[in-house]
Amino acid sequence: MSVVGNGLMKHQRMKANMESRKRVIGPSLAFMLLASTLLVFASPTQADITDEISVLHTAVNPENNKTYHLLSASSWEDAAFRARSLDGYLTTVDSDIENEWLFDTFAGFDNQSRHLWIGLNDVQDEGMYRWHDGTPFLYRSWGEAQPTGSADADYVHIASTNMGNIMPGTWNDLENDPEYFPVYGVVEVGDGADFSLRFNGESDHIVIPNDDALEPNASLLIEATIKPSDLSGIRFITMKGDYGWGMYLSEGYIGYSSEYSLSKHPLSNMSVTVDNWSTIEVEIVEGVGGEFRIDGIPAGNISAEDANIPAGDFGSNDCFTSGASCDELYIARMGAGCDCYHFQGIIDDVTIKSMDDTDWEIMTKWTFWEGEGSDVGDSLNDDIFERNGDIHGADWVMPDGSIIAQAIELINEDYIIIEDVKEGDTLLFYADIEDLTRYLDVSFWSWSEYYWDDDGGEDSFDVFVGYDEIPAPWDYDMELTGYYGSVYGSWTWPEQDVMWFALVANEDLEELEVSAFWEVAEAPPSLEEMTELFKGVPITQQSNQAEDYYAAINYYYVNVTEPLTELKVETYGGKGNVQLAISKGGPVDPDYGFFEEIDFIDDILPGGGFTGSSMEDWSVSQGNEEEVNLFDVEPGIYYVITYTYRKANDYTILADMTYAPTNADPTTAVELTPGVSYGPMSGYNGLDQYFFVEVPTGTERLEVDLDKGFGQAGLHMRIENTPTASEADHHSGSPGAGDKIAFNNPTPGTWYILLDSETVFSGVEITASFTDLYVWEYDGTPIQLFKDEQIDGLSAPSGEDLFFYVDVGRNTQTLIINTFGGSGELLIEGEGDTDFGFDDFDFDFFDEEMMDSGRQFGGEEWISYGEGTSQELYIYFPAAGRFDITVSSVEDFSDVSIVATWDGRDGPDGPDGPDEPVDPDEIIACDEGLEEMMRDNDINGDGLISPSEFKYFDDFDGRTIEFSEVNQNDDSFLEFNEIVAFACKCENELSLFNLQINDRMPTSDFDKIEFKNDFSSSKLNFNQDEFIDSYELSEYALVCETIYNPMDTDGDGVLNPDDQFPNDPDEQTDADGDGVGDNADFAPSVSNDIVYSAGGVMLLVLFGVLVLIIRGSSRGPDELQQDEWNKTDAFAERMMAMDGGETLLVAPNLGPVSDTMPPMSSEEIPIFDAPNELESYTFGQDLSDAPESSPPTSLMGLMDSQGREHIEYPVQSGKLWYRDSPDSDWMKN
Repeated sequence: MSVVGNGLMKHQRMKANMESRKRVIGPSLAFMLLASTLLVFASPTQADITDEISVLHTAVNPENNKTYHLLSASSWEDAAFRARSLDGYLTTVDSDIENEWLFDTFAGFDNQSRHLWIGLNDVQDEGMYRWHDGTPFLYRSWGEAQPTGSADADYVHIASTNMGNIMPGTWNDLENDPEYFPVYGVVEVGDGADFSLRFNGESDHIVIPNDDALEPNASLLIEATIKPSDLSGIRFITMKGDYGWGMYLSEGYIGYSSEYSLSKHPLSNMSVTVDNWSTIEVEIVEGVGGEFRIDGIPAGNISAEDANIPAGDFGSNDCFTSGASCDELYIARMGAGCDCYHFQGIIDDVTIKSMDDTDWEIMTKWTFWEGEGSDVGDSLNDDIFERNGDIHGADWVMPDGSIIAQAIELINEDYIIIEDVKEGDTLLFYADIEDLTRYLDVSFWSWSEYYWDDDGGEDSFDVFVGYDEIPAPWDYDMELTGYYGSVYGSWTWPEQDVMWFALVANEDLEELEVSAFWEVAEAPPSLEEMTELFKGVPITQQSNQAEDYYAAINYYYVNVTEPLTELKVETYGGKGNVQLAISKGGPVDPDYGFFEEIDFIDDILPGGGFTGSSMEDWSVSQGNEEEVNLFDVEPGIYYVITYTYRKANDYTILADMTYAPTNADPTTAVELTPGVSYGPMSGYNGLDQYFFVEVPTGTERLEVDLDKGFGQAGLHMRIENTPTASEADHHSGSPGAGDKIAFNNPTPGTWYILLDSETVFSGVEITASFTDLYVWEYDGTPIQLFKDEQIDGLSAPSGEDLFFYVDVGRNTQTLIINTFGGSGELLIEGEGDTDFGFDDFDFDFFDEEMMDSGRQFGGEEWISYGEGTSQELYIYFPAAGRFDITVSSVEDFSDVSIVATWDGRDGPDGPDGPDEPVDPDEIIACDEGLEEMMRDNDINGDGLISPSEFKYFDDFDGRTIEFSEVNQNDDSFLEFNEIVAFACKCENELSLFNLQINDRMPTSDFDKIEFKNDFSSSKLNFNQDEFIDSYELSEYALVCETIYNPMDTDGDGVLNPDDQFPNDPDEQTDADGDGVGDNADFAPSVSNDIVYSAGGVMLLVLFGVLVLIIRGSSRGPDELQQDEWNKTDAFAERMMAMDGGETLLVAPNLGPVSDTMPPMSSEEIPIFDAPNELESYTFGQDLSDAPESSPPTSLMGLMDSQGREHIEYPVQSGKLWYRDSPDSDWMKN
């Protein structure tokens, strides 16, 4: 819950509601003022309270010269009663100065701490705070988390000591008579709030019905206190009936309405002054004479002849035909006979008297004491008599002209919803702007009964902005307007302490939503820690190198000592990628993003729906060539940063200033020398620059041309007189900053030139030239218009047509044809096809009747809009190809210029001829430049990219790349080959190729390109037109298959570090380490050496068995028995070496068992193993060594003192491994 200016308002992100204001005569103010006045005439008990509450101290505030009394302790209501008896009210606090003076003067009076009652309360309407004297609640100094808004806490005091988190001098709300500490009232002596009405001089007025008491008795005195804002013509203060008696101003002189004819009315001999308060009077004694007075000083006599008091029953036509009585009393306009001569300014009171015997008696008195509502009451009203007037359109104001409204505070990142806002209501909002506020966005949205019926007429509401002052519809710093119930305003680095917003409803609003959002920047370094930039002085050898997640920033500042048209800062030279930003209030923080201007918002919200100001600019292109610009620069400190998320070395930064031009006034116009350029110049919306050129007799042709630079600029020329944007003999109309005016046979003399802009421009030069006579000759052949190339001097008699055409390329969204300059009247017509791109969809987006071949809306025609020769033809989504343009002469025209602009490419036949086909040899491969990019982003130089370093990679193809997309082996860093693998995925390789061609490439050239993924035109050329175009590339990218991956050379799906056979797609592992893949190894778990040895032994055994079988087949049983015994003895002898040296059979020597793989005979394949020097790697180079295998997890190692297990594997290889737990994999040391 947040506390706002108008009291306790519920701020929450979902919904907040506020009761609408009642359309009555200020019940709150009326009750409060009446009640506090009646307290003076209270009962005897209340009178005793007056005696009980004493005055402890009296002081005069030197700031306002008002008297204040400190009362003894009491309840708020008793203090308010006592204040009225002292001809005052409980004090109203209007400023920090007054609040501080009250605290210093009374809170510690007589060395005693005292809490102080002030006049603020919400006793009548919960949350709607008002001052005791009726003054609107604007200034506030609440303590933290105050007011509480509890049911009984309706009265406000200034805390004298700390009350928890409520600091001394701040405000807190309490109940009427708190029991826990005494509170002392402070009385401010003087009258209550004085309200006035402001009239707009067009239709505002007050109508008061007639009654018998408004008839004077042969005498009349009219008195009014006024502050006129316009004295031109006749401005009535008041008139009775139909051409009856009344008083008015005529060119500032007082006039008295003595009869029907205005020309015969008497006038004063003195006049009032504009925008100053004056009390004017006219006194009449019928048939005797009268007198005018201004501020009590006689200002002329009225003769007896003119001392008439007409009754106001003239019977004018309007009154006669309508049958109306026409006897009302009018204020701020002429009477019933004419709704005219309205007063413009503020009226504080009107008093009308008539003499009763010898004394002047008040007939009616209007002091506008209500302060709100749609009607007013006569100050003479009482319980018996009542006279009221209806207000028509006038605004309630304070005497200083500020509007009367209860201020509602806007809370950051929050919104308020107000229901049932009535037509004519004024709502006041404010936002406290903190120091170093980087930007402020405020939006207003509404729903009304007629929302959907809005035909572009009057806006639902208007919003007026005031900088540190409360705005009003007639006095503001900026106006925000919009359509369809929405208004948006944005400011960068606002310098104000408080931004005020006054919303005036033009119709009933069912619901109004107001929201605000702002961001506060961190405190900048001191100026001593920054480098100052001076005009034209380059600062060389600048460098940045990023670390971790954050940008590496260099800080600079420019001290602007006088107004500038433009402040420009640029960087150039060196290597790397630096970026640049400039701002007014403090240096920006690039780690929190930047906010570019939204150029299209004005199209979304027509009528100025988006309004704001910007003192911030960014430049974020690739490389070190950057430039930022600020326009309409006021004196102050401007902060500049250069930053990078990579590296930037040896660049230069330079500031330049374009001072306010000396020719911003017509009297200081600069003379142009024919043929000599003047500039460069800068400009912005609201800045006019004047030139002139002397044209001698006999000059055949005059050309004034703008060249170079960027932005938007316009030219206006006039002979012998200063031109304006609306009044000139010649106007330019070309888009951009390259405008030109050229015409034949210029009138000799001085031609004045106005250069202006609706936005900004920079670096523009202007040249005036005298050239030979240009005669437009046209033979009827269509003329091609090239993009942004202006053709001048068009002429044609009435009824003749000129033919042009444009040839636009694919993907063009808008085509604009403009004509301007010269004289006469013409019309532009266009004919061609539109293409919304729906041919790329597999369904019928429109009916076949609407679509032509499923692609275009067939042949369409367009007609321009504009006046005279200033015409514009606007075409959305033109199809690639030719558009025919016809310029028809409605009336004779001459010296007209024409230009065509569009946002796509030129057609195949551009101004420089057909586009050159892309050379297949010039196509950039997907791996090109990756080594340099890797080095730029490898901040710590370890040859790997960590997640923090990966943050600085550029987006790819318009989207952000996630670390996980590139990280194929799911470790904590990226190897170079992983980056190559991602860049060369088939869809990414196609996307890169698509960016390098002009929409399409012949299939013959396409097949010449060596793609990593072996693309073939036969698969991509869907429509068999012998071209590969962008659509086919984007479609095939959705279904293509990546066959190239340097992390998986053989494409078997196992990454090289995990593939023991990276060049054999059929083999991945070798479990027994014998060099034969498991798929081809008949005993994959047993080493081949062992198999071979066992096989040899088996062969020997089988051979022996065979011999025994053969021998045994030729001998008898006894011999066999003896042989067996003999063999047993012989075997024992051999085993014990007792056989006389007979040699035992020896197994064949198959060589030692190898724990490592034999070298591969195939091509070498590189393994990216955290190299320190990336230069030693060349993309596409094959791996050179097979990966070594890690120890099996079942092997046990030695434990060190840290609990870490170590092992050497293979044995005696010198290769050490470690692990932290027995169940984890071994890691190479």
